[in-house]
Amino acid sequence: RLSGAHAAEIFLQWGGVAVERIGTLVSVGNVRIDVSEACGGLNSLQTMLIGGFALAYIQLSHSRWFWVCVPILLAVTWFANTLRVLLTAFIVVWGEPQWATGQNHEWQGLVVLFACFLFCSGIFSGLREQKKPNSPETSGEVLS
Repeated sequence: RLSGAHAAEIFLQWGGVAVERIGTLVSVGNVRIDVSEACGGLNSLQTMLIGGFALAYIQLSHSRWFWVCVPILLAVTWFANTLRVLLTAFIVVWGEPQWATGQNHEWQGLVVLFACFLFCSGIFSGLREQKKPNSPETSGEVLS
């Protein structure tokens, strides 16, 4: 939560937005965005981690690539949370603040979660297709 709020603060400042952050509370203009435990985004993070591990296991359980996916999944999950905070802040700054709250906020979380599942699925599928470096299929050797 704290690192996501900090990253959002940095990105917003790079974009020329006046932003102030105290802990996990990000203030943009007169609107405060609280990256709190009660936020559904953290439930989405847990869903992403559990679902992502299940997806990696289904696609890569018999592959050495399964363990490579663990840090990838953690990074994508962190990025998804940060992206959600940024999306909320952008809506507050350049859109209508009411679109950043309530049911709209929940839909934003679902869209980000779905996009991350697709991204991870693509990575895992690509890794599944990788051949071992010294296997007969990739070395051109013919076994008799």
